[in-house]
Amino acid sequence: MAVKKVNAVVADDGKLFCESFGALLAKVPCINKVHITYDGKQALDVVNTHNIDLALLDVRMPVMDGLQAAEQILKNHPAIRVIGMTGFDEEPTIIDLLKIGVHGILLKRSANQTELTTAINDVMDGKNYFNADIRNVIDKNMPLLNNPSRTRFTPLELDVLRLTCKGKAAKEIAEDLTLTTATVEDYRKEMLRKTKTKNVAELVAFAHLNGII
Repeated sequence: MAVKKVNAVVADDGKLFCESFGALLAKVPCINKVHITYDGKQALDVVNTHNIDLALLDVRMPVMDGLQAAEQILKNHPAIRVIGMTGFDEEPTIIDLLKIGVHGILLKRSANQTELTTAINDVMDGKNYFNADIRNVIDKNMPLLNNPSRTRFTPLELDVLRLTCKGKAAKEIAEDLTLTTATVEDYRKEMLRKTKTKNVAELVAFAHLNGII
């Protein structure tokens, strides 16, 4: 569970939805402050001028969409956790979010207080959040990003990857495999190098998309 108080920014061009969602978000116990914005550029302005820990970005917005904003945040502010939001559970949209490396995805049509709380606690604990619908899309329909036959993992790396894909944090994996947390992080770094992915979220997406896990 997340312990620190979290400052969040929400971006959605639907004013009524954005404000309602912001009010819902403010009820999550770990949330300290919620900044409401209506496009990706406004969200980036908040990120660049405030101490933000979490960004929840709608995919489709004017001026700058959520994909562009997420990509810039992940590149320039790697400590910020990013959750993509979409009202359309179309495969291309989900694929685009996963390729960018977001830490979670919420479907606006089904997100409720319970799911929102779980998603935030998970991503702020260093895990990833993809609900059953998103995982089904990943498992059944997404095309391969790379040729997995070119990637070679050791048995222990595969164990670390399997537990990572289950949403476990490095400390939990270390306990399960009787390793140190530092060793688990070293295995993850090596797998990032092998797969040419930028972060754990992208590594998880790579594993699912290539049928490794």
